[in-house]
Amino acid sequence: MVFEGLGLIWNSLILLASIIIVVIASDVTINNAVKVSNMTGFGKTTIGFILVGFATSLPELSVVIFGASSEKIG
Repeated sequence: MVFEGLGLIWNSLILLASIIIVVIASDVTINNAVKVSNMTGFGKTTIGFILVGFATSLPELSVVIFGASSEKIG
């Protein structure tokens, strides 16, 4: 693994920083989704469904794109 040699304290700090980043990013995402909902007139639930659908499909899309781009032609 990448962080094996860092030790328990550094790995704990990386985990804590990652959790803080996820909390901040989710707060920003929710605030912007509410703004988009207000600007477009769609309901908040509709925007939420669109975000969840996009977020669950994005990993599969990236795998397909990377797989197709690394495939040798001929």
